Amino acid sequence: NLWPSFAWCSDQCSPTRSFLSLCRPRQTFLVNTLLFNCISASMALMQAASLFASAVGEAASLVWMELAMFGLAAICYVFFIGVPGLRPTKPNAKIGKGASASKGNSSGECNAIPLEPRQSDASGDRPAVLDDWERAKASSEVAELNLASVVDAMRKLGKSPSDIADELRSAINKNPALLSNVSSLPAALLRDDSVEMLDVMLSLLEELGHVADVSVYAGLMAAQLRRRNYKGVAATGARVASDALTPRMRSILASAAAQRGCFDEALVHLQHMPEPAEGTKSPLTHTVTAQVLALAAREKRVLAAVEAMQRLGANLEQKQFEDLLMAEGRKSSPEVCEDLINAGVALGLSSEVGRAALAKAQAGKSAPNSGGCSSGELQRYASMIKAHAKERDLKSAAAVFERLCTGGTPLTPLIYNCFLDACVQCGDFERAKAHFETMKCLGVVDTVGYNTLLKAYLSRGQAEEARALVEEMTARGLLANKVTYNELLHAKVMSKDRRGMWGLIEQMQAAGVNPNSVTCSIVLKSLTDYTQPEDLRRVISLIENIEESIDEVLFSSVIEACIRIKQMDLLSDLMKRYRQKGGFVNLSAPTYGSMIKAYGQAGDVKRVQELWAEMQERG
Repeated sequence: NLWPSFAWCSDQCSPTRSFLSLCRPRQTFLVNTLLFNCISASMALMQAASLFASAVGEAASLVWMELAMFGLAAICYVFFIGVPGLRPTKPNAKIGKGASASKGNSSGECNAIPLEPRQSDASGDRPAVLDDWERAKASSEVAELNLASVVDAMRKLGKSPSDIADELRSAINKNPALLSNVSSLPAALLRDDSVEMLDVMLSLLEELGHVADVSVYAGLMAAQLRRRNYKGVAATGARVASDALTPRMRSILASAAAQRGCFDEALVHLQHMPEPAEGTKSPLTHTVTAQVLALAAREKRVLAAVEAMQRLGANLEQKQFEDLLMAEGRKSSPEVCEDLINAGVALGLSSEVGRAALAKAQAGKSAPNSGGCSSGELQRYASMIKAHAKERDLKSAAAVFERLCTGGTPLTPLIYNCFLDACVQCGDFERAKAHFETMKCLGVVDTVGYNTLLKAYLSRGQAEEARALVEEMTARGLLANKVTYNELLHAKVMSKDRRGMWGLIEQMQAAGVNPNSVTCSIVLKSLTDYTQPEDLRRVISLIENIEESIDEVLFSSVIEACIRIKQMDLLSDLMKRYRQKGGFVNLSAPTYGSMIKAYGQAGDVKRVQELWAEMQERG
């Protein structure tokens, strides 16, 4: 920059010009040096930039590899597990109206809050189920949750049915929207055969002004009758309006009344039953007919009972009629026996059968009585032992049994079995085993006694002892019956031993013991969402081959299994076969609703329309 000034000075004076002439070589050297340094710096910068770009490229390649591996893992997770939050909820886990309410529903219904089912819920983690229940109680809207699993978790934690009812009542008070969920709980409890819990739940719904479907009450009454809770049957029937009682419910009530010795009550139920349509079966089974007829003989009112039975087209099996005549012939008057013979003729049996049975009974009547108590008195003592056992009063039951033992009366296996069952029900397992050993020593042990002790072993999880007991029973020449196999099957189902369950069914059939409706109900409980269709076909084949008629509860369980496993083709085939047999006469609205819902989810609009038309046609 100083060079122009020096150039101006050179024009002014010669000394300056001389000085500049000396400085020109030095100037050239400085310029060249500066030029070289600039070029060297530029090359260094280019080399540094190249190294930096190379490092960035290597880092990017490593990051790209990691991102690729992460993306591949995410794709695999979505393929095998599914996207969290987008999993479809199960149809049977949806309770209430929450699924049908939309966000902008103008009718005022609450929107459903889907509670995402947890992995631990499916595997039986009870705290996780109860966490979802606590969230549902705290919410002010309807929640989608499997309430049956919540109740089961509470029961496994030791809560009694009344405690669970109090918990549900408190939850509904906090969140009234939960009532729609609770109202669908009785159907699930009925399928699980939770009789005591179902009774309490129906009382809770009645208290809240929400009455369950009449088919649920019918199922509860049938379960109580199987458990010989005859007072419970009458109490349940009293909770249903008289005009809402179905013929099947009337038949159950008549059977329970006959067992309680209330002939007038049983007769009223027979008189209120409608006459069956031509070509259809009588609503009265052979067992109910024999029970009411036996009570009528004791009350000397056989003609009134027969008149009601004839109107209903009732029939009586020959073996039951012979047993009835032999029992009444030993203690009733000739006039009553003659009335029974005429009753047998009216119900389709010949008079010769009745005369032969009566002659046999009168021949044994003249033999001396070897005991101090009659058969009727022994039956009364047996009822007393059962009543004490039901109240968990083993001390009183033992007092009745010991009084019989010291009275000099030869005791029948019935009395010994009643006291054995009392020991088991009251939880004194050691005393039960000791009493069973006494029965074996006295030679009064039978299949009923073995089945009672077998159930006790299985309920305590002692599978090896149960197997040894069955082998001992067979070695004594006592054959396993349906009760024996059903107890063993229930244990297999509870332990999730699918192969052992089917092996036991094959063993049962090979022994000539045909499965019954109880067997099929137990096997249906083993079906899960992951059951193969072949297993469901085997269960349906088993149901079709049972001897007794299929009731609505069992058929509804089959329908629910087909829906749960998503085998709608099997459901269509089953419905077609039973429609040809006339088996759909007594299906209720909830059963039709389940089928309509299933076909709707499958997109089969034609079948939905057919079921709807059929339901309307049947009223």
